Amino acid sequence: WYLGIKNVENVKQEFQFRSGDTADVVIFYDKNKIAVVEIETGDPYPGFLQAIKYKALACAENKISLTSRKVKAFLIAPYFDKQLLNLCRVYGVEPRLSSNL
Repeated sequence: WYLGIKNVENVKQEFQFRSGDTADVVIFYDKNKIAVVEIETGDPYPGFLQAIKYKALACAENKISLTSRKVKAFLIAPYFDKQLLNLCRVYGVEPRLSSNL
């Protein structure tokens, strides 16, 4: 799989959190892990912020620490500049180029 996730149990598209926010994709895998995926077709920066928010929401709704490795966030976008790649690293968002899909 493109994101490197194994032992996938369930995939939800347009997953709605209790807050009313909707993630593009949420993947439940490896018995108790979650991956949130934000997909951008243009400017990746808003998607970066969304990915952070969805990661926090997934942690809160599942009573998981914000620093836990049980929840991953991915941003799929057409490009990443150096500044955004650095922000992704700092905030734990995994960047993926949409051209590699």
